[in-house]
Amino acid sequence: MRSEKFPPPLPFSGTAAHRAALRRFPAVTAHCKPLLKTIAARTKLMQSIPREGNSAMLKARIFSLTALLCGLLPFPTATRAAILYVNASGSNPTPPYSSWFTAATNIQDAVNAASAGDEIIVTNGIYTSEANFTASSYGVVTSGVSVYDALTVRSVNGPRVTIIDGGSQVRCIYLTNGATLSGFTLTNGTASDYAAIGGGALCESSAVLSNCVLSGNSAVDGGGSYSGVFYNCTFSGNNAAGGGGGIKVGVLYGCLVVGNSAQKSGGGAYISSLYNCAVVGNSPDGVEGYNSNHIPEPSYAYNCIIYFNSNRDVVVCELDHSCIGSGEDPGTSSFTNNPFFIDTAIGDYRLQSGSPCIDAGANEWVTNSTDLDGNPRIVNGTVDMGAYEYQINVPAPVLQAVTQTNGLVTLTWTSANGQLYQPQYNPDMSPGNWSNLGPPLVATGPTASTTDPLAANTQRFYRIVMLR
Repeated sequence: MRSEKFPPPLPFSGTAAHRAALRRFPAVTAHCKPLLKTIAARTKLMQSIPREGNSAMLKARIFSLTALLCGLLPFPTATRAAILYVNASGSNPTPPYSSWFTAATNIQDAVNAASAGDEIIVTNGIYTSEANFTASSYGVVTSGVSVYDALTVRSVNGPRVTIIDGGSQVRCIYLTNGATLSGFTLTNGTASDYAAIGGGALCESSAVLSNCVLSGNSAVDGGGSYSGVFYNCTFSGNNAAGGGGGIKVGVLYGCLVVGNSAQKSGGGAYISSLYNCAVVGNSPDGVEGYNSNHIPEPSYAYNCIIYFNSNRDVVVCELDHSCIGSGEDPGTSSFTNNPFFIDTAIGDYRLQSGSPCIDAGANEWVTNSTDLDGNPRIVNGTVDMGAYEYQINVPAPVLQAVTQTNGLVTLTWTSANGQLYQPQYNPDMSPGNWSNLGPPLVATGPTASTTDPLAANTQRFYRIVMLR
C-alpha cells in the first residue's frame, strides 16, 4: 500500500472543534471565513456518504487540507499611507487630490479626504477657510482648519510662504492627538468659540508643530497656542486676555518666544515646559507657573535664556542650566549674567562670541539635532543656552559678484545659514573710512545679497564683515 504524507490532522470531532480552534486566532478566522462555510458544507456531504473503511481518517484529511489551504492564502496587508496635495492656485481640484494636477485648493478639503496616517503636502499660498466645527476634549471647537485624524500636514517651502490666516474671525487650526503640522505661519487667529483658548492653534496634548511661526493671534488663554508639543517654532506678537500670551500648557523645544503679552499671567509662556528656548521682550512676565492655595503648578525651563521681559522674567518656574534676568533664585546651575544677544533692536537673539551662555547648557536636556537656524545643536562638545547655537569655524564670506543695473549695485557673497553679516562700503579704501551699507543681514542659505542705489559718477569699494 502506497504511503502518503499529510499534515497532522486536527483532532476531529466535527465543525465545532475546528471553529473553536480557529477562534483562538481571530485574524485567521476573519481571513478564512469564506472557507469555513465550505468546511461546513463538506461536513454535511461527508455525513451523507456511506461509511466504509477508514472514512474518519479521510474526513480528517479533508479538514486538515482545507485548513492548510486557508493558511497558504495571502493575508490582507496594511493599507499604504496616501499622499494628498494642496495648491491654493490649483485649477482642477479633484478628490482624492493624489497629484499636483488634481490638488485641493484648501487644506480642509484634503483633510476631509484623508485617513489616519496619510500625509498632506501644501505648496505656497495664503490659506483661509470657513469655520469648521470639531468635537474635541475641549468641547466642540471652531477652527479655520480642523485636523481631526492623526495626519501629517507639511508645507513644501516653509512658513515664510505658506500661511494659514484666521482672518481675525476664527482660530487658525485645531490638531488632534497624533497630528503633525510642519512649516506654516499661523496668523490673525482668534479663539471666538465657547472654549476661547488657543488663538493660533488649539492642540490635544500629543499634537506636534515643527518649524512653524505663530504670530499675531489672540485668545482668552494661549494667544499663540493652547497645549501641544513644539519644535523649532517662533511665537511672536500674540495676546491673551488671561494667561499665556505666547503659549499655555505646552512643551517647547528650541523655540523663540518674543514680544507676546497677557493681561494676567505668563506673557511669554504659562504653565509650560521649555527646553533650549529664548524668551525675550514679553509682558508682563517671561515664563510663569501657577500657585494657588500653596499648590504649585510650575513651569520648567532647561537650557533657556529668559531675559529682558517687561516685569519679571520667571515666576513659579523651576530652572536648570538657564540664564534669567529676574524673578527667581537661579540656583547653582543657572545665572543672571547678560546673555549678550547680537542685537535685540532688530530681533537677532543669536549669541555674540563672548556670551556666557555659550557651552553653558546641559546635554541631557537636548532633544533636537539642529537649532532654530537649522545649524548643529551641539558645537564644541556642550550645548549652548537659548534657541541658537553659536557656530564655530564658519568660513569667512567671499564677495562673489558686484553687478550694476540702472544705477543699482547688487552685492552677492558666500554665507552660512543663520550667520550675521554687515555689508560695508568705502569711497577711497582709506582704512578708517568704511561705512555700513544698511543694517546687518542674517543669511538664510549658502549665498546672500544686498543692493546699493549708487548715485551717478560715484565710486565705491565694498566688503562683507562677518559679525559672529
